[in-house]
Amino acid sequence: NLDAPGAVWCDDLMRWLLAAAIYPRQLEMLVRTEQRGLINDLLWESKKNVKVFDWSQTDPRRAFGMTKQELSEYFADGTGLDGLYARKLLGCSYHEAREWLTGKDALPLYLLERLVKEAGAHAIEPKELRKYLLRFTGQRCHGGWFGLQQAQELWEGYLRNAETAGYDMTNRDRLLPRDLYTEHEEVAAIVQRMKEAANSKKRSEQNKAARNREKALNAKYGFETEHYLIRAPHNAAEIIAEGKKLQHCVGGYANRHAEGTATILFLRDKAHPNTPLCTIEVSGDRLVQIHGFKNERDAGSIKPEIRFAEIYCPWKKWLDAGTPRNKDGTPRVPKTKGAKTA
Repeated sequence: NLDAPGAVWCDDLMRWLLAAAIYPRQLEMLVRTEQRGLINDLLWESKKNVKVFDWSQTDPRRAFGMTKQELSEYFADGTGLDGLYARKLLGCSYHEAREWLTGKDALPLYLLERLVKEAGAHAIEPKELRKYLLRFTGQRCHGGWFGLQQAQELWEGYLRNAETAGYDMTNRDRLLPRDLYTEHEEVAAIVQRMKEAANSKKRSEQNKAARNREKALNAKYGFETEHYLIRAPHNAAEIIAEGKKLQHCVGGYANRHAEGTATILFLRDKAHPNTPLCTIEVSGDRLVQIHGFKNERDAGSIKPEIRFAEIYCPWKKWLDAGTPRNKDGTPRVPKTKGAKTA
């Protein structure tokens, strides 16, 4: 009766029946030995875990690839699939694999996989690497006591920074430094200085590119009224500062503006030309967006088109007309239809 309390759902039943039709004796064996991980992976994930279990075998020793003694130990201590994978990963007995996963200096399977991978990449035996890392357990670093997991993560961080810094990692003293913590801090400082230098160079290149664009953009888009002006940024740093001051996202456009894939303009009060009021993005003769403080999200905020209508209206009309200029360089704003000339 599928409606009885505790009964399996129809979907569960169909999955069981299908699996049992294909692997009858194997499923019986797994149920008897309470191998829920293998069963659930097969039923719900269609995952057979073939690296640790041979579904063509009905004898447990052949299916698991273990001796009778190993099987007894495995069934008794319940490490589950992690124990099987650790044994396969390390190429050792189940008893040895269990030691890696349990006890004081245990590693979770994902860290064990990383340790074996890094050991293989640097021609070190996993046991040797583990022995090296254990030297640093029990030390007090960053306000806490180091265990094997923390020591491994520290070494991995050192490894990444050392490779970035260009260290010769074929040198064993570099690969496995005597004082891991000190070496980690020193190489981290080197990499930080490298990043700062790279960022400084990038900002310098951005600012140079933005300055090169400034003159050309002002020649095309520069505009003034009695109280306001529209101009191009002096450099990339000014765009970033604009975004921080007005609390919107234009700072993220600094690089694109410098490269010419986006065009940013500033709307300013002529009496305070360095104080951000409103930011404009254009594409050719098309207005993409115009925003002030927090993109006018605050209650009671006035849209730039209204607040700065004195300059926005004639400038927008001039932009739509293709930004024509008179011979003296002043903008030639199209007359409003029906307006009288003096």
